[in-house]
Amino acid sequence: MFLRYKAASKSLGSIKRFNSTLRIAEEIQHALNTHQPVVALESTIITHGLPFPQNIQMAKQVESVIRENGAVPATIAFVEGKPCIGLNSSEIEMLAAAKNVNKVSRRDIAYSMARKLNGGTTISGTMILAEKAGIKVFSTGGLGGVHKKAETTFDISADLTELGRTKVAVVCAGPKSILDVAKTTEYLETQGCFVATMGPYGTNIPGFFAVDSGVKSPYNFETFGQAAEIVNSGINDMNLDSGYLLCIPPPMDVALDSDYINNIIAEAEKEAEQLGIFGKNLTPFLLSKVAKLTKGTSVDTNLQVVFNNARAGANIAVELAKIEKGDKLPVKPVAFTPSTKLNKSNLKAQQSQMQASSKVNIAVIGSVAVDLICRLKPEKYHIGDSNPGTSSSSIGGVAFNVSMASKFSATRGSHTTTRLIGQIGDDDFGKLITRELTDNGIDTSGLIMNSQYATAKYVSIHDKQGGLVVACADMDIAENFQDQELLEKLEAAEPEIVLVDGNVGVSSFHKVIKKSLNLGSKVVFEPTSSIKASKISKVIKEDPSSFIFSSMHVPSILEAGIGEMNGLILATPTAAELRSIHDQMDEDMLFDVTNWFPVLDAMGINSEFRNRLDSIKSDFLKDVLKQGVLQQSFKILPYIPALAIKFGKKGIIVVNLTLDANKVSNDLARLETHPKSEDILKKPKFTIASKGKTIDGSRQLGVMIQYYEVPTEITNVVNVTGAGDCFAGCLIQQMADKGISWLFEQGELRDKLFNRAQIAAGLSLQCETAVSDEISKL
Repeated sequence: MFLRYKAASKSLGSIKRFNSTLRIAEEIQHALNTHQPVVALESTIITHGLPFPQNIQMAKQVESVIRENGAVPATIAFVEGKPCIGLNSSEIEMLAAAKNVNKVSRRDIAYSMARKLNGGTTISGTMILAEKAGIKVFSTGGLGGVHKKAETTFDISADLTELGRTKVAVVCAGPKSILDVAKTTEYLETQGCFVATMGPYGTNIPGFFAVDSGVKSPYNFETFGQAAEIVNSGINDMNLDSGYLLCIPPPMDVALDSDYINNIIAEAEKEAEQLGIFGKNLTPFLLSKVAKLTKGTSVDTNLQVVFNNARAGANIAVELAKIEKGDKLPVKPVAFTPSTKLNKSNLKAQQSQMQASSKVNIAVIGSVAVDLICRLKPEKYHIGDSNPGTSSSSIGGVAFNVSMASKFSATRGSHTTTRLIGQIGDDDFGKLITRELTDNGIDTSGLIMNSQYATAKYVSIHDKQGGLVVACADMDIAENFQDQELLEKLEAAEPEIVLVDGNVGVSSFHKVIKKSLNLGSKVVFEPTSSIKASKISKVIKEDPSSFIFSSMHVPSILEAGIGEMNGLILATPTAAELRSIHDQMDEDMLFDVTNWFPVLDAMGINSEFRNRLDSIKSDFLKDVLKQGVLQQSFKILPYIPALAIKFGKKGIIVVNLTLDANKVSNDLARLETHPKSEDILKKPKFTIASKGKTIDGSRQLGVMIQYYEVPTEITNVVNVTGAGDCFAGCLIQQMADKGISWLFEQGELRDKLFNRAQIAAGLSLQCETAVSDEISKL
């Protein structure tokens, strides 16, 4: 789910060091690469601000508010010493329930990392990590500041110093009411921080709980677009090393009366002084006391203020993204060659065969794009300036790569045919793609021209060593198929196997599933990335009855048999993509507790089986269990009955339903140390099956798990772009050629075909292009 961040720095050494510390969620990295709006969120409100479980509910709701307003949320925290930009649900829940979580400001970062502590980031800590990740807008509740009597206590929040030196716009409801707002404003002026309040000229700075603190705001803005223009001018145009405080008054219907809240704060301050409470313990004490004295009203106001600021932050981020996209120059058309070395004579023969009949065995639906790859020549390049380098271009896109791998992996004498169904724009790139495919004998009858969108493009800049500096993916056309024409293309093809890549939009994907059920086609899902993987949950949620356990009833699969089921039968996710699928299904309430336990019982997922899994003697598989990979798989299987989970150089784990659990030979012996002979590598290193419901006294439902190591060690990795695509392409070719019963049965054919698909992926790793034509020699 997470990518390592590649920072732009003055020395390559510092890039490599930083690359190993900051963890950015893939959804967020993708959004940053494609200039989508992102809003950072602090985590002390989770770890120190609200009680459990109210803190969990707040954290998830504020992320939802940001998404509803068009931006991507990035909750920032430290997890076991790792600075994380973006948390998954389990991490939020862990931090919310954990005791002794460190409160991390600038001074606490190094200590938290060195001691591998969990930490909630303050405004200061959040700003630092947000800037390093490239996030420019940060939404929070209230600002820390100058405490009353600071002239003797010197109690001034580190947030203010950070606002004077870190290039992030902080959206808040002004300084917390317990502070000296006037002195806070003066201090920010000294630090060089821009301060403005939303409202007409003359609107005062808000007082967090109250609409008006009584302190004049240095500047005002009346629209989110105006705020974005200010931030863009300071950060992007002038590169000023200072922050921007954008104050949003609380909504009138939730704000507290100024006199009322000030009297309560005065009472709380008096008690704190009597108890000798000061420093970083003072703010939590005062807020807690205020909550008690207002009988919880201040807590409700606090939450509504946070949500209101989240909406404002998202809208400012959206407007800033529009400005930044407007600054980008359009990519000029370039000549390019396909991303594979095409065997023209073989493919032209296949093309002529296709022309004789519109039907094919395999249809691959998704993205076809132009890839423009640039590599910088100098070791030290200059951001914001022209740098010498080289460039290459090719036809790419997940669906294109999968379809090419499927063509190349056809065995000798096989007559299976594959057709790419994708969209191109009515532009020069679309025309070039059509011409190149036609010239190389590739079937273009599945291409759909959509004049409303530009042809998909992926433009990336790499450093001299090949590391990604920045990339832009323009894939809107793949998300927005012309559904009627798509379904017409699918119906004309009448394929046995349909693969859909994760770029396809939810509505179109759902219609493909329904059409495939009518055509009797088996559907495979290639998730593409963690962010795109989650959309399968939305597809299922639209009509759960289209999937294997209709209304969560087991008999449907038992009566029909797994191999006879149409619709979605296989997905090929990475472990990170699997988690994304699971978490979204959980959020969409597809794992209903009332109905789910009977399903798990029918599958044989009980304490006895889990104890057997826990006793496995393999560090890798213990780690897989610790990550929850198998547990997540079990919950997904009733919707997708086979999962081939990819672990890169460690191999694959295949988890699937079976109706022959009683025939599965459980084999744990191969987990012991064996010489890596060719014979050993061809067989699964581990096989185990649960024993579930028995049907007619002979057939038994269960879950079969097999672990296959990589059959051939890869040492000279050249290009990682198409490995997953080649794995999926080879699998669907074999499903069309050999049927699909081997997917659900233990045996030598299954071992051979999964190993063959892994070898195809390995060949692409050793090839400059995304798909190696060496696959045709397998």
